[in-house]
Amino acid sequence: MATKTLVATEVPLIQVDKALESLRSSNFDTPAAVGEPIDNALQAGANNIQIRLVEGERNVGKKQKPTPVVEQIAFSDDGSGMEKEVLRQTLVLGYSTRYNNRSGMGRFGVGATLAGISQAKRLEVYSRNKPDGDFFYSYIDLAEIANKEQTHMPEPTPVEIPKQFVDMAPTGTGTLVVWSNCDRLTQGDDGTVNDLKTVKDELINWLSRTYRYFIDGGVKIQLNELVIEPHDPLYLMTIPRLASDEKAEVLLDDSFDWDIPSDPSRHSTVKLRMTLLPESWRLKRGWGQPNRPFTRERRIHENEGISILRAKREIFDGILPRFYPSAVEELDRWFGIEISFEPELDECFRVKNVKKGAEPIEGLRDALKKRVESTIKSARKRVKDTYIIQDNKEKTEQRVHEEAERIGAEVEKTAPKARSGADVGEQERDEKLGEIAVEAAKASNEEGTVTPPASAEEIKGRIKALPFSIVDTQWPGKEFIHIEHLGTNTIVKLNNKHPFFTKIYSPVLKAAGILDAKSDVEEQLTVEEFRKTARMLHVGLDLLIMAYAKAESMDPDPEEKYGDLRTEWGKFLYNLIQAAVK
Repeated sequence: MATKTLVATEVPLIQVDKALESLRSSNFDTPAAVGEPIDNALQAGANNIQIRLVEGERNVGKKQKPTPVVEQIAFSDDGSGMEKEVLRQTLVLGYSTRYNNRSGMGRFGVGATLAGISQAKRLEVYSRNKPDGDFFYSYIDLAEIANKEQTHMPEPTPVEIPKQFVDMAPTGTGTLVVWSNCDRLTQGDDGTVNDLKTVKDELINWLSRTYRYFIDGGVKIQLNELVIEPHDPLYLMTIPRLASDEKAEVLLDDSFDWDIPSDPSRHSTVKLRMTLLPESWRLKRGWGQPNRPFTRERRIHENEGISILRAKREIFDGILPRFYPSAVEELDRWFGIEISFEPELDECFRVKNVKKGAEPIEGLRDALKKRVESTIKSARKRVKDTYIIQDNKEKTEQRVHEEAERIGAEVEKTAPKARSGADVGEQERDEKLGEIAVEAAKASNEEGTVTPPASAEEIKGRIKALPFSIVDTQWPGKEFIHIEHLGTNTIVKLNNKHPFFTKIYSPVLKAAGILDAKSDVEEQLTVEEFRKTARMLHVGLDLLIMAYAKAESMDPDPEEKYGDLRTEWGKFLYNLIQAAVK
């Protein structure tokens, strides 16, 4: 029986259409994808780069009104342009004139095409390398590839720039790249709908950080009509619209050599810088929150974490695991940390082909951490010290009794109205308020007073506006308080020469940081001094209550005379304390 001969059939290495569709789900997000044409433009020597988001409309979800979305995105640059043969292969996966070249931003040979198809179904390139020459054209279209209409890269041909992009085409040498049918810019793999505004805002923020050194160096990057300004997490660059801003303080400017994995006989430099933002920006806790316009305008609330730059281009922005001396704190946004390296150390920072993300290998991470750890601790302490100094300063400037007076005014809104002093006339009340104000103003200028100096008119205006007020005055004798009942105004006068004031009240004010704001934080009370003051306060409060009880005992029938007083006093004290701690 004859044996049947099997004829070998050629089997392609890959099914191009399915492979390209699979590659669309690469690790490129929209900003990282947009970065690839920009990187190519910069390596081609471009000084001007334009990006245009072309608006389209699409029905999203159950919305009846179409949503504005990105239909096309175009990039133009005034770089050196491409020769015909380079242009023909520029969209071929794996082709690069700089493949594995560690001297610039490119290296991997898949960036521009992989980035493009991750966002759009059709990529078109127009380029010329002679100022007065023709623009030559090449393209790749996933729909045509799937339909077997495009099986190879076309021979570049001279063409006219499409009318809608003529105004952004380079006048000399340069390149225009157009992404069309941008389905992934509209809706990602996770189903997230990205409308035009969302994409635009994200790109503005990303471009301003990622290419800050190029922009600061004079390269113009424009998104639609907006010229991108640099956002520098070290806050050392001058931003045109914020030109008067104070610059950050450089705390660390360090560099060291690290072995190049591909050639251990050679080294490459790793640079490390750290800055502390101006003190006037960070006086108080909470000033780093985005609800503060000053902070939001400068993007300080985004400043926690570390910036890592590869060839002056940011590839990582965020928290680096096991890098900080302790857990990341909110106050860390007040300082900036920047690590920079050259592409020859890619393996040491685990750089991926999408140039998004970086993480130093263990030995390198340890070296970086060791060099910056003490500076982070010092910066944190300085930020906290500033908070303390400002808190104390505000307490000093604040009237000693202001918080209690505020609580009293709030509670008084729903409390029973006072009966005493209801018969005091307007003129008599005004005269009495004036007398009290003169006494308080005089006391505020005495040596050892706890209240800041003030004029009698200022004090009178304040106590007249409050249902309850407390003023510090002085008089001879053992009486500690005197109360003036003037109908709508009740004024408690404290004798600040009384031993309860000098021995109990004043030390407590000092412990609370109200008496004065020390310029040196180290002069704050020690724990033992604070405990001593707290014990003194405890005993003093007991003695205050005891003295009242003794005063009652001097009457033959205290229950009849003071029973209702105790009840009312306890009730109002309860209400005031509840209002203070809620």
